[in-house]
Amino acid sequence: MVAAGTVAPGVDASLIKVPPPGPGAIKGTVTAEKTGQPVTGVEVCGEQMGVVGTFCDTTEATGGYEIGGLTAGQYTVKFSPPADYFTQWYSGASSAAGATAISVAAGATTSGIDAVLQKPPSGPGSISGTVTAADTELPVPGVKVCATQVGVTGSRCETTGTDGKYGFPELPAGQWLLTFAAQGTSRNLLSLSYPNKEIWETPEPVTLSAGGHGTVNAKLKTGGQISGTVRVAATGTPVAGVRVCLTEANVFGSLACLTTPTSGAYRFIAVWPGSFKVVFSAAPGEFPDATPIVDTYSTQWWAGQPTYATASPITVFSGANIAAIDASLALIPGPVTDPPATTTTASVPAPAGAVAAVKKVSKPLKCKKGFAKRKVKGKARCVKLKKHVKKSKGKHKKHGKKSA
Repeated sequence: MVAAGTVAPGVDASLIKVPPPGPGAIKGTVTAEKTGQPVTGVEVCGEQMGVVGTFCDTTEATGGYEIGGLTAGQYTVKFSPPADYFTQWYSGASSAAGATAISVAAGATTSGIDAVLQKPPSGPGSISGTVTAADTELPVPGVKVCATQVGVTGSRCETTGTDGKYGFPELPAGQWLLTFAAQGTSRNLLSLSYPNKEIWETPEPVTLSAGGHGTVNAKLKTGGQISGTVRVAATGTPVAGVRVCLTEANVFGSLACLTTPTSGAYRFIAVWPGSFKVVFSAAPGEFPDATPIVDTYSTQWWAGQPTYATASPITVFSGANIAAIDASLALIPGPVTDPPATTTTASVPAPAGAVAAVKKVSKPLKCKKGFAKRKVKGKARCVKLKKHVKKSKGKHKKHGKKSA
């Protein structure tokens, strides 16, 4: 106690100067995803947000690291492992933009900044999927699915099961072209090239990485139909054993052929939108039919025409049923009048007759004006036509004055 007006001696103090806060640090452990084992040799770098420059450390045998000498602020941390692991940012981001910011206080260590590294997939990959009908969404069995690697000769083909599924295991990495052929389904469905192209067009490639998997589904559209009945001109009775073939209206060539049963009825299914012509009882050599039939009836093109050039074209649009493409055949050539075709988009029950699915594997060659189809080294090509210039019969003489 100090009395008023007095001085208490010996009340001394020794002050200690407090140093400014030291640098902060970030520490953690790096392990492998599948094994949980530590990963050594990983470069771990911290970068202060808004400041140029990084501070780095490398993981030890324990997988541990510690980045020191950091000023207070917000940091992102990048883990750069050996080549057999993916690079990542904290926490688990694949880029700096998705990284989680870490707060570092002066003189403090922010711990627990760990990373679990993933290895890139290796080995063969696979492609699988499901084929369904576009209008019903139901699976389509019996579709032939073929995969062709770009730049490699040969294809791998599988057929869809009752569930519409297919699969190609053990595929090497690369680009793959997929086609879906519906001819084996006996259904009125159009084949396609991935993703939604005509079957004769080049598919868009599907890129498959090593050890990766691709899911490629397909929806097959409903095709058009052309149907009719073949009868004897004199009696109107159905004719069995007549060969009926379909071709494009602007490209002469067989798309599909069938033989009429006792009902005389026929039907072409899976016809894509376009213009077509139908021939009845074509003699061998008149039409490119793989299995022509020799019968006692004269060849006839619809409607009652004798040649491909004069035959009436039949226009088919998406999902249409073109009926009454009939023929009345005579034993001797003669003019025949056929009833007009009827067109409907409604479902038409198939007659008790022959049915054939239309198949096309290559795009027809069409030449522009001034060019014509020619075979060059066994392949069809468009060749420019040469212009013919008429030459005058007389000889041209030069006229000029003689010098005196």
